Amino acid sequence: MPVRLNRFPGLALRPGPPRMLLWLIAYICILLVGVIAMVMFWGEHTSQRPSVFWSAAFGLPTLCWGLLAGGRWLLYSSQQLMADNWDEERRLDIFQQTQRGRRSLQILSISLHTAFDENNPDSQLLNLMQSKIAFKAQRSWQGKEAIRHSRLSLLIVAESIEEGVKRLLGSIFNDFAETLGYLPAEMPLQLVIESETPLNDETFHQIWQDVWEEAGIMQPICRIQGSGLSLIDNWLDNNIHEAALLVVVALQIRPEHPDMTAESAAGLIFGNRLTQKSLIPLAYLHRPELAPETAIEYGVRQALDWVPLAAEAISHVWISGISPSSSEVVTTVMADVPFDVARDRGIYDLDSSLGYPGCVTPWLAIAVAAQAAQTTSSPQFTFSGACPEAGVWSAVVSPYLTSQEMTP
Repeated sequence: MPVRLNRFPGLALRPGPPRMLLWLIAYICILLVGVIAMVMFWGEHTSQRPSVFWSAAFGLPTLCWGLLAGGRWLLYSSQQLMADNWDEERRLDIFQQTQRGRRSLQILSISLHTAFDENNPDSQLLNLMQSKIAFKAQRSWQGKEAIRHSRLSLLIVAESIEEGVKRLLGSIFNDFAETLGYLPAEMPLQLVIESETPLNDETFHQIWQDVWEEAGIMQPICRIQGSGLSLIDNWLDNNIHEAALLVVVALQIRPEHPDMTAESAAGLIFGNRLTQKSLIPLAYLHRPELAPETAIEYGVRQALDWVPLAAEAISHVWISGISPSSSEVVTTVMADVPFDVARDRGIYDLDSSLGYPGCVTPWLAIAVAAQAAQTTSSPQFTFSGACPEAGVWSAVVSPYLTSQEMTP
């Protein structure tokens, strides 16, 4: 489950200590009552045994007051002890949850395909960092003219959609094979594939299995369910101690309604920092934070705290797949936090450059941010849409050289 530090109960209520003035007044009153009672009880015998009289007149009220005061002090002490225990348990719980929240994943491999030069990652990243636009009015795969979208050149030249998917997955899996070749053949892989294609599930399943075998990847693989950055959040909670690597592949090609969309694909391999020691990471993905539109600033500050990192250290922000209303809020939040960015510096709107990437949205932002972290050796921040959830995901991607190992 997500870590929510703002939902912890508050510190224990602590009653004030006994008020000495009130207890002194009470003591005087009890003494007066005691003396009056003794005078009425002893009557004319008071002068016969004065020592006994005054001992009883002062001693009994003092004893009663002492018992009451002692009981009150014991009650106060027990309440303080219970409050101390509550606060200590709360402190330990917050510490443990903070440590859990500050878990992160190694990014071991990146395969990114957009309408920019797919075969040249450096050129592709440079175009995106310069906010160049591949999103334009052009002929769609359905044959319609003047549809504003971006297309993968690899798919334009493909003879069929099946052939295009094979080429695209083949490129991603070959990139994976190069990385996985340095790892033991028995290291398990858990694969998540998100796809939006015209192909039916059975055909797509057969294609990716065939292409995977052709890539020659030796590690055993198990396909699991999951989508978006909630997958990362869940993995950090439940799989952080496993030896398995998390492999994510997402692609949107030939969408049914291509207007304002981006054909794109992203492949990422994530490793657990406690168990994966063979490869040097390319970058780190820290725990993402989901927040509704009304609480985006909280999500940003919490995502920064999961590193931990000062807001002023962020000079590159990647935005993908968020609604216009959320975009306005994000702009305000970046100024309020504040990030070291400006409207014309350090803010990269991938939707404006490429179009809406569909299910690739969060992975596109993470992949580009990781490549930028490698190039700039500085932390990157990502905002991505939370479809089908309502809200915006905030996440930090930090370079390998500046990251610190966190103990879960």
